[in-house]
Amino acid sequence: MPAALLLALAAAPAGAKVFLSVDEAVKLAFADAQVTRQTAFLTPDQVARAKALAGVEVASALVTFYTGRKGGQIVGASDEIGGYPKDRPTNPGEVAATIFKGLGIDMHTELPGFGGRPIPLVDRGIEPISELFT
Repeated sequence: MPAALLLALAAAPAGAKVFLSVDEAVKLAFADAQVTRQTAFLTPDQVARAKALAGVEVASALVTFYTGRKGGQIVGASDEIGGYPKDRPTNPGEVAATIFKGLGIDMHTELPGFGGRPIPLVDRGIEPISELFT
């Protein structure tokens, strides 16, 4: 490879973006809370129920979920295997809104979509998990 090409490649601005892992984003968003990542293996009946509730195929019976504590307070609870919420269920939109709020990102921001149609970061009407910010 000619030296001029190497020099040109080295001088070109890098277009790479740095993304966070899920664990890094959770730690950054909830710096003052204790967040624990857990996994559970769902039974076939639980997978069928999750599929019915989600309306989509469930890719695996192995699931990951997070529990958060702030000041010793637990927000919500799951059943004994972490398969279903028992108290204070949340949804993915609330989790996304909570992460955006924790990172200081306006959750009402809209991104440009196909044909110029705006795409909201979080669906309208979805709110962050307020207990984590009190």
